[in-house]
Amino acid sequence: MSRIIIGVDRSERSQDAVAFGRMLAQASGAPVTVVSAYHYERAIAPATSSEHGEFLREGAEATLER
Repeated sequence: MSRIIIGVDRSERSQDAVAFGRMLAQASGAPVTVVSAYHYERAIAPATSSEHGEFLREGAEATLER
């Protein structure tokens, strides 16, 4: 069975993507995975990288919860 993967960000278009993915899942019976990605490069600012990485991760998780 196929899986439907829906990428989301903080835009309103993400809501449309989730709605469309939900319709596809209902029509096909395929499971859905919602994902959010963020760019994180520790080498850019090593002194604050863990705090910045945590900030980005929290933002991605908040997007998924929404």
